[in-house]
Amino acid sequence: MSLMGVPISFVYIYATQYLVEAFDGEMWPQRLIGFAMGMIAFAFLTWLHLNQGITLKTGITLILAIAIVLIQILWK
Repeated sequence: MSLMGVPISFVYIYATQYLVEAFDGEMWPQRLIGFAMGMIAFAFLTWLHLNQGITLKTGITLILAIAIVLIQILWK
């Protein structure tokens, strides 16, 4: 399992490089996209593996996370 850390680290470094290039040298958009995608993935995996439902508060948080991603990608 720990051997996967090396290739995953290289993927993360290259993803950071490509996102910085895509956003004209800015670092903040990739940070916000990463945060929002982590929220979305955590909610989905918690629902899938732990059978915890999506409450109103969690649903609104997911909508806001999706809005963050869309704003970062679509707003030029």
